[in-house]
Amino acid sequence: ERCFGTSSIRHKPKQDRKGFLDMRSCQTVEEAADMAFNSFDDLYPGSLSSFWTKVSQLIAPRYQSNKPTKQSYEHDKRQHLMHQLNSIFSKTMGEMKTFEPRRLAQTALGFGKIVRIVDNRGQRHFQGTPQQILRDILIGQNSQHKDFIFQSVANASMPILPKFDSRCLANLAYANAIVDSVPMLEDGSTLFDHIAEKSIPLLGKFEPQGVANMVWSFEKVKASNPRLFDEVSNAVVALDNLGKFDPQALSNILLAFAKAEESNPRLFKKVADHILALDNLRLFNAQNCSLILWAFAKAEGSDSRLFKKVADHIIAL
Repeated sequence: ERCFGTSSIRHKPKQDRKGFLDMRSCQTVEEAADMAFNSFDDLYPGSLSSFWTKVSQLIAPRYQSNKPTKQSYEHDKRQHLMHQLNSIFSKTMGEMKTFEPRRLAQTALGFGKIVRIVDNRGQRHFQGTPQQILRDILIGQNSQHKDFIFQSVANASMPILPKFDSRCLANLAYANAIVDSVPMLEDGSTLFDHIAEKSIPLLGKFEPQGVANMVWSFEKVKASNPRLFDEVSNAVVALDNLGKFDPQALSNILLAFAKAEESNPRLFKKVADHILALDNLRLFNAQNCSLILWAFAKAEGSDSRLFKKVADHIIAL
């Protein structure tokens, strides 16, 4: 049973002038948990959302690869960390409905990234390590904890969804997509239905990566929404140029449209013309190129000049 934690002795860490914990110096999940737990009574939404973001960074494979692997944890240390994380998690869930949009979307994204990492079934986590503890807390048996968390995020989001800006909407969709979550609402609609409805009028304010994440997310969870895809296409085609779109954003947009079978020749021509106009493809890696070629082939938008330019670049890599 989860409960709020207490400790007889706490040395409160310093908070910045906005009242948020500064966890930039934390190098391990244990350090972050100690800092947050030692300021437990003063953990406000900003600190709670920042905590889960920091934890997601600390367990990321690219970060862990530079750290020595610990094969076992002492029982007392394991129980202490479990108690801390359980307590911080319980407080986060208990106060989630008071979060403003930015903090709610940030928390959802932190949860999503952690779940994606620790739910990697091809990776075995040593018993009692932070990854295993986080898996037990955030996923549970048969994913019941994960489902509860993202349903709770959806329920907390709905009353304030009109206040979500473009970045928050994109992060909320992405957070659910990376854990294959499509929360249902009482009226039979899904959270993704409402995200699409709120996003369409704001498409002009989306950053390129936000646009890419949005359509990628909808395709990932098979949340069909032809109107959203059509409006995204119109917004991209209407741009004077695609200079702000990096290779990953371009490839993800094309991939999402192709896999969702949302045929849009104007969008594919816009991207093809942009790539052909580039002096070189030095910013495009092999994966970007492969996805772009696959998307064009899938969408039957073949352009011999584009295929040659991209293929020649792949060979030269």
